[in-house]
Amino acid sequence: MNDAKDGLLVLALVAVLFLVWRSARRLRAEARNDLVVGRGPVLDALEPPTGELPAVPVGPLAVDQGQKDSDVNEFIDRQPEEVATMLRSWMRGEEARA
Repeated sequence: MNDAKDGLLVLALVAVLFLVWRSARRLRAEARNDLVVGRGPVLDALEPPTGELPAVPVGPLAVDQGQKDSDVNEFIDRQPEEVATMLRSWMRGEEARA
């Protein structure tokens, strides 16, 4: 009876070791593929690559358009002369190129 229990224990231990070995082998293969492709944990958190740049910023640094508009309008209200000078210089640059 003890021989049967020992045999089952050894068999269970071999099965567990086999599963751990197989899992580790898969993880190593995936790590090699990630290095070849150039992916990493940071890129995995992002959307999958599509070959195109996103139309809008993604992530915590993205600012909504309404906030940008209000910042620009506030700047125009606070420094109208500087804005006018900047626009004139841009217009002169466009005229010089034309």
